Amino acid sequence: MQEKYYQSKVLNADNNDVFIWSVFLKPEYTNSGKEEVIGQVTSQKKEEDITIRDVGWYMELEQW
Repeated sequence: MQEKYYQSKVLNADNNDVFIWSVFLKPEYTNSGKEEVIGQVTSQKKEEDITIRDVGWYMELEQW
């Protein structure tokens, strides 16, 4: 499942050049009644210019 992938990315982001946020679906909106990870947002330094950052995101297709 994607959740394991998200967790590994967060655990490996141990520097100040990469920031990662997980996107959760609240329990009241899930079939399981538990909070579910549905995506991720990242921000990281672009090459050597600290003033420029790349921002990316991923959302599970089932949530659209």
